[in-house]
Amino acid sequence: MARDASNAAQNKKAEQVSDRRAVRRRDAFRAVLDTEPGRLVLSEVMADCGVLRAGFIADPMRLQFEAGQRNIGVWLRAECQAHAPRSFRVMEDEKALRDDADRREDEAVEKVGREVNVD
Repeated sequence: MARDASNAAQNKKAEQVSDRRAVRRRDAFRAVLDTEPGRLVLSEVMADCGVLRAGFIADPMRLQFEAGQRNIGVWLRAECQAHAPRSFRVMEDEKALRDDADRREDEAVEKVGREVNVD
């Protein structure tokens, strides 16, 4: 349906609809980011999209694919920051703790492997 930009009543109604949708979207992001599992999923999606990954890729098809992934991740990161900044910071802190724990676990596995190979 086409909207008449000179129709004040139609413009007001369109603005109300837009505001309602924005609130619904904000509330949905907050609901997801207010839970630890939700923050974990969004954090993993952003990491898989390569939001913080940099580098050159010689293959143009791969470059375009990864640029598309990164674009989605950057958009998701911006939406999270805009709609739930405190929860976003909590998510970042949780990710840092998980990364540290993962690194320690990997080091422990490598150490066991070295000890086994020494015998």
